[in-house]
Amino acid sequence: MENNERVTLPESPEDMLSSISVAPPPGLDDVPRHPVGRYIIGLALIGVMTVTSTLVVNSALSAQREATLAVADASEQAAAARSLEIQIRQTEPTDPADLLELSRQLEVGHILSGFETPYDRLEQLRTGLEGIVEATTTGSQSDDEELAVLSDVAGVYAAQLDSEVLRLQNLAAGGVDTMKQTLYILLSGTMVLLLLEGLFLFRPAARDLRLQWEEKIGSFQSEKEEDAKKLQYLARYDPLTGLINRTLFADRLDNAITRAKRNWGMVALMFLDVDGFKGINDRFGHATGDELLKEVANRISASVRESDTVARLGGDEFTVILEGIHHVDDVGRIASKILEAVSTPYRIAGRDLIITTSIGVAIYPIDGESIEELLKGADIAMYSAKENGRNQYQYFTSSMRDATSE
Repeated sequence: MENNERVTLPESPEDMLSSISVAPPPGLDDVPRHPVGRYIIGLALIGVMTVTSTLVVNSALSAQREATLAVADASEQAAAARSLEIQIRQTEPTDPADLLELSRQLEVGHILSGFETPYDRLEQLRTGLEGIVEATTTGSQSDDEELAVLSDVAGVYAAQLDSEVLRLQNLAAGGVDTMKQTLYILLSGTMVLLLLEGLFLFRPAARDLRLQWEEKIGSFQSEKEEDAKKLQYLARYDPLTGLINRTLFADRLDNAITRAKRNWGMVALMFLDVDGFKGINDRFGHATGDELLKEVANRISASVRESDTVARLGGDEFTVILEGIHHVDDVGRIASKILEAVSTPYRIAGRDLIITTSIGVAIYPIDGESIEELLKGADIAMYSAKENGRNQYQYFTSSMRDATSE
């Protein structure tokens, strides 16, 4: 495991906590606007379908009206033709004026009606009627054979008109069916346009909103991962000084003891406590005290080797793990260097401050073989240094243990 692992931190714990944030969900302002161009195009197409439906229905109704009139005219012509047939078959022909009136009705119906009049039969019938009228006027007798032929012509003409009436009725019924089908097609087209309009309006908006949510979720996941890293860091490092905390310190010391056992080496543990730090806090405030602790941590770190480990256990207490020690005097030289660095005056918030530190030293395996024994021995030695005047270091001895026990 590498020693002296450092990570850059914000200036204060408040900055660290404020940097742990959660991305808010998108608000109303994040909802994408409707695609106006597509909306206008959809409305225009619906308007065209509506106008087309109106024109088609109007045209179909006009055709139905004409077909109805043609059916009525054809029915009247057929009735007139049957009346002529009956009158011609009479033994005594009707008054010539009535025959001429019926003839004129047939001729006017032929001119005005929209149906297909059997014109040849009509001409034959009209010519025969003129002969009967002329014979009646002159007082001569009409030929019975002629009358029979003319009656048959009137009957055939009436039958042809009846057939035309049936054709027109079927045509009108077909027009109604065609109009229904056309209306169904136009209605289906309008519904499809409405559906497409809905897709034009909401599908792009839904897609944009989904993309925004994915972007927000991605950002949230990134921030969540970053927050997890920061929380993991806070679980192992001191947020004020950037030094390792008590948890990681115990792991480092345990690894150092394991390596020393394997190599038959020594490990020195220093326990440091800033002298008079409570007075600094009480007099100048905690902000000044925090700045002072950061400066002390920096000076301690600068006074040891890169292979050594510096930790802050809490408050104004620091520890230093020294590995690769071959002589006890090497520990004393490093402790003296730390004492000198810490006692150099500080310039904080426009004030000159002077503090010192007391150091207790316990050495593995001389003073203990476990983390607890080394910490307890270094702590006892540190209090001995304070009782003997502060601003000094003391090695742990068995007599100190005995005195502490007493």
